[in-house]
Amino acid sequence: MVKQALLDVLATWESMGAPYDLRGGLLKDVRGGGDWLEFYDGTDWKPVELNFFIRTEDERLDEGRYIADLIEAYWKIKVKRLEYDRAVCIPIVYGTDPLAYQWDLYTAGWVSSTHRLWHRPTSLPVGPLHGWLGEQLGSPRCRASHYYTLHGWPGEQPQGRLGLPR
Repeated sequence: MVKQALLDVLATWESMGAPYDLRGGLLKDVRGGGDWLEFYDGTDWKPVELNFFIRTEDERLDEGRYIADLIEAYWKIKVKRLEYDRAVCIPIVYGTDPLAYQWDLYTAGWVSSTHRLWHRPTSLPVGPLHGWLGEQLGSPRCRASHYYTLHGWPGEQPQGRLGLPR
């Protein structure tokens, strides 16, 4: 599948008259070259390399390393592993111009690597902590604070308030 995609890219460049080319890696048997995928920019051959920002605070470190290993093993594309915590990753990934080409992949996530106050924290993906939650048109308004009233506020043990089961 990836090999065919690369061949399709080559065909598109050719039809456009672009001076670009690819060789090596998965295309080694068709286009020649070495074991790793290389890109010709019109003047020089350069190794194709992905900049992969891998977060180090939690399981994303092992996951990122594993994904990088798979990309190199199966797609024959070199991966530059940039292993940093969120203080480095977030400003670069979310705060820089994509044309600056500082990153290609990122092990992002919903968590900020802090202690969870509830076993099932629903407020993060659902809505603001104290604002209005999403609702069906015409239904009564529900606030995140209603959830906390039923299931406990930060630092409290859930009590099954209002006679509802936990």
